[in-house]
Amino acid sequence: MKHKRSIFYFLLVVGLILNLNLIPAAADDLISRPGEYSGYSEVLYDEWVRSSQYVEAQDGTKLAVDIYRPAVDGVAVDTPYPALFNFTPYRRAYYAGGSLRLSDQGMSALTKYGYVIIVADVRGKGASYGTRVSMAHISEGWDAHDIIEWAAAQEWCSGVVGMFGGSANGHTMLAAAATAPPSLKAIYPRITEFDLYDGWMRGGMHRTTGGGGEGQDDLATAPVDEDTEDENGNGIPDMLEEAVSQHPDNTPYLPMLAELPYRDSTSTTYPEVGQFWLESSFSQYIDVINESDIAIYHSCGWNDLFTRDPIMGFINGPENRVKLVMGPGGHFGGGSGGLDELVEQHRFFDYWLKGIDNGIMDEPPIYYYTMGGPAGQEWRFAWQWPLPNEKKIKFYLQAGPSGSDPVSAYDGSLSTKRPKTMTGQDDYTADYSVTCNQLMGNCVYDQWGLTYTTDPLPEDVELTGHPVLHLWISSPVEDGDFFADLEEVDENGNAKYVAVQGRLRASHRSLNTPYYDFLGLPWHRSFEEDLEPLPIGEPVELTFDILPTSNVFEAGHRIRLTINCASKQVLSFLQFDPPPVVSIYRNKIHKSYISLPITTDPLKVRVDVKPGIFNLKSKGLFTVFITPPKHLPRGYRAEDIDISTVTCGGAPAVWGKVVKNTLIAKFDRKDLTDVPTGHKARLSVQGEFNYEIPFEGSDTIRVIRWGKE
Repeated sequence: MKHKRSIFYFLLVVGLILNLNLIPAAADDLISRPGEYSGYSEVLYDEWVRSSQYVEAQDGTKLAVDIYRPAVDGVAVDTPYPALFNFTPYRRAYYAGGSLRLSDQGMSALTKYGYVIIVADVRGKGASYGTRVSMAHISEGWDAHDIIEWAAAQEWCSGVVGMFGGSANGHTMLAAAATAPPSLKAIYPRITEFDLYDGWMRGGMHRTTGGGGEGQDDLATAPVDEDTEDENGNGIPDMLEEAVSQHPDNTPYLPMLAELPYRDSTSTTYPEVGQFWLESSFSQYIDVINESDIAIYHSCGWNDLFTRDPIMGFINGPENRVKLVMGPGGHFGGGSGGLDELVEQHRFFDYWLKGIDNGIMDEPPIYYYTMGGPAGQEWRFAWQWPLPNEKKIKFYLQAGPSGSDPVSAYDGSLSTKRPKTMTGQDDYTADYSVTCNQLMGNCVYDQWGLTYTTDPLPEDVELTGHPVLHLWISSPVEDGDFFADLEEVDENGNAKYVAVQGRLRASHRSLNTPYYDFLGLPWHRSFEEDLEPLPIGEPVELTFDILPTSNVFEAGHRIRLTINCASKQVLSFLQFDPPPVVSIYRNKIHKSYISLPITTDPLKVRVDVKPGIFNLKSKGLFTVFITPPKHLPRGYRAEDIDISTVTCGGAPAVWGKVVKNTLIAKFDRKDLTDVPTGHKARLSVQGEFNYEIPFEGSDTIRVIRWGKE
């Protein structure tokens, strides 16, 4: 009996040793927060191997595909893993300077955690056969659909697929999601459009660049592994040469756009494009996405040309399956701000493709960077957009000078006071000589336009959201392009752009009801039938938004609005000869103003202090009832308050419980440090919801200092 017991314990110990790798990491070793991730996903491999082949679309067109698989000693492992797919017009791999350049965007690093990476050339580009209907056409989504389902059926795939990529690569994944492939479970689109017309032709003017690799040398693309023959002896593999020979029939980007100036335009020269803006925009398929199982993590930077689009994608996205990150970067810098987006994608795909409960979907769905925010506090969480503490403050255009010493054509003022005079306008000769060397970024255009600048700010002002301009103008010609930028001006008069690329062609000024949630912002349908020529010499109102931002204007700095009739952030703008003299109105009848989303103040909550009469000599506890507004969502409810942060009159809370949507908190009178006396004394309460989201409130009580009045 004793011998059998010894054998039993020996086998038990051996079993525990053999299964140590199954023991979960200690809680202290588990880290999962934006840009930081450890303890949840084990490093399994330290190498990968790349192979390539052709995969046929449903119509038989051969599409070139690279596959990166985890490997041991140079041999791909047989274990099936989730696949992460990038569908690119920029060549999946190519030769430059005699070296092979890979377009995996660094994602091959995830192979060591047990992922397969797939990068494919879109139809008509790279080494893929066929002709391209156009950049961002919905047909690219159907090709992606075929590759996704092919990948999911391979023995090296676990049957689920995610997608990654930015800009044109981001749109191919949105197009793929619009076809709802059964095996596609999660996508991470970066710096890309939600609505094609609003992203490319916002305000009726085409953005500066585009084309999706039109000018690249497709013959420099790496051939697939099977393409080894060179019958022509010209150094170009036969299949690559045959594929590229079909590319000249691709629809040319700029000639196509020239035939599509309106949202409902149809190309006559390229009928296969159809009603491009209406048929290929991701916004047209959001119901399909929301009814599927696809989770979406939108990513962008405040200084990109598509800043508004990811926000719209988030707002209209699938509830409980959508996230948004907004950093300070530009189009080529991504989100930036120190956030490691490779790590963020790893967290996201681990959750949705591997079922690892790492808490990413328990966080607030929005993570954003506030430029100029306190050091170490630039990155913030939010549960909703717009932010719940947003106050829309009107800043009116006023007469100058502002005293900010600009180099503009007119130095006007910007003030929260309404204009009082019945007359007041600024005449401006349109200046088309603007220059800028940041065609995919932004520039300060003060010297070519009119500026309206506030007095120095007495305190920091935080702005997070969407500025909206209401501009009254008149012109001696029937149309014109108007641009608006928001800037921060320091004590020395130096200006930096903050919120930019507000623009509207005057003939597109009619306002319409959008077909998706547009956050109440002015939306211009821009159908051909909506066009309205300007009435010569008569005032009309132009209403349009400036791209959203998050920025703290420092105390002592100024807020400036710049208005121009030209910009290098569009491919072309209307130019008249001679340049017209347009008028900007700023009077009591025609009030021009910019509405700014000010988010300086913490979220307001209702506070009730009991008892209502305080005797500062008495001892013991008193009670404060803290009730957030009823309309706020998850994350801003009483149960979300971090009791350890709550103070009242300087006293910390010593106890608390939640009843319905009210936090009942107890405080010790002896801890009070900031209590005025009198019949109407304001007792202030401060604190934070989880994730450091601040709130405040106050109640009026009666305070007796010495036990008697």
